[in-house]
This record gives sequence, C-alpha cells and structure tokens, in this order.
Amino acid sequence: MLVRHTSQYMISSALVAVLGFMSAAVFTRLLTPGDYGVYIVGVSMAAFAGSIVFTWVRYSVMRFGSEGEKADVRMTSLAGWLISALAAPLLIYGVHACSHLTWTTSAVAVLLCMGSSLFEMGQEILRSRLRVRQFMIGSVLRSALAFGVCVVIAELGGGGLGQLAGAATPRRFWAAKSGAARAPRWIWASSSCSSGWGCR
Repeated sequence: MLVRHTSQYMISSALVAVLGFMSAAVFTRLLTPGDYGVYIVGVSMAAFAGSIVFTWVRYSVMRFGSEGEKADVRMTSLAGWLISALAAPLLIYGVHACSHLTWTTSAVAVLLCMGSSLFEMGQEILRSRLRVRQFMIGSVLRSALAFGVCVVIAELGGGGLGQLAGAATPRRFWAAKSGAARAPRWIWASSSCSSGWGCR
C-alpha cells in the first residue's frame, strides 16, 4: 500500500508540475507583459491571503482527519472555512492596498483565494482518508481545467483579470466535487436543520 500510494502521489505531483510549467510557457506568449504581471500579482496575493486566513482550517483537517472515518471533520472544517470567509471584504481591501490592483481585480484574487482554500481543504480530507485515487484525479483535473480555461480566455483577449477569473473557476467547481463537499447527503441534511451545523 505504501509503495502504491507514494507512486500515485508522485505521479499526481509530476503531472501538476508539468501543467504549471506549460502554463508559464504559454501565458507569457499569449499575454502582454502588463496582463501577465496582473495575473502573477493576483495569484501571489491570493496565495498570501489564503496562508493568513484559511491555512488554519487545512491544518486542522490534517490533524483530526488522520483519525480516519470515525472522525468526520467535514462539517466542522466547512464551518471553519465559512467563518474565515467572512473576512473576504477585509481581504479585498488588504489586497488592493498592498498590490495596487484595481478593486475588481482584488475581488477576483480573493475569490481565487477562497476557491483554492476550499479545494485544498477537500484534498486534505481525501488524503487523510487514504482516498489516493480521488486525490490524484482532483489535483490533475483541477490543474488541467484551469489551464484549458485560461488558454481560452487568453485567446479571447481576457487580459490579466480574465486569467484570474479563469484560474478561480475550476477550483471552485472542483471543490464542490472534492472531499469537503463530497457527500451531498450531509450538506442537504444540514441545510434543512434549524440548528445548522449541529445536525448530522
């Protein structure tokens, strides 16, 4: 099991790295230096904001999710993510103040941050439950979708803002199919309860 899981993680990481390298090579040719700069600054600010606001949720999933199926942390982790998401207006202001991006671009960068954090949280849940195949599929398809969407947007002249929006969309889409939201049953059950997160 150890060798099989390790090899699958390595293959997943290698494929994601190849797609990342291809993205850099393609986008530097399809975008103007200004648009590419907006995209890179937006992605960097999204990663920085996520490390401040959302990383604690992912680390909590890593800690308690390792206890296996008996510790179902999906509801708690999603609640933590939603609480952190309340800071989105402050994040937009912070990104705008630190990077001098436009308000619209700053808002899209924060959406990218939120989508990435939700996706990573779901991936941690899959990893903690040793669902390696689902983890691998999620990682590779997320990167492939982001690359494909961004190439189309670049060809259509979407600019740096369009690239940020294109990068954010697959993350938010795939997060809905990843570990954090993998069982619609508990999501719909919880939404129908008056007590919210307390319903099982």
